[in-house]
Amino acid sequence: MEAASDYLKSIPVRGDGRDVVVMGVDDSALSNLGFFREHKYGWSAHPKVLEVYAELKDAKIGVVILSGRPESQRAITTENLIEAGFNAGWEDLILRTPEEEALTNREYKSQRRVELEGKGYRILFNVGDQWSDLLGPAKSRTFKIPNPMYYVY
Repeated sequence: MEAASDYLKSIPVRGDGRDVVVMGVDDSALSNLGFFREHKYGWSAHPKVLEVYAELKDAKIGVVILSGRPESQRAITTENLIEAGFNAGWEDLILRTPEEEALTNREYKSQRRVELEGKGYRILFNVGDQWSDLLGPAKSRTFKIPNPMYYVY
């Protein structure tokens, strides 16, 4: 995530509210390592991602949180993010609708990034732990967080 932080400092930001960064939730913004270590429910923040999130907010760059979690988990996802330190100042929290359940993670997340660009957003970079968080037609930098626990394509 240091590379993402360095990259953020090197790019021009237009300041018109259209520059955004797309972040994943599970094992990206939130880490399950505490869960596996302590066998408790809930997720803690991934510390380096939380640092970059704070830098983005300070730079007035929007954050779009894109998750494969279902729309039915919006309340608990929002609560989990806020409790972990990601204040509710994100641009959008995008969750999977029932109509999107048949899509692969890559198809779903790629389509959603294309939709964001179609709405006029400029995706500066993507942050995620799975290649499905990062691959696809969006024309931006990617920062992959290592995940030794599982792989989703």
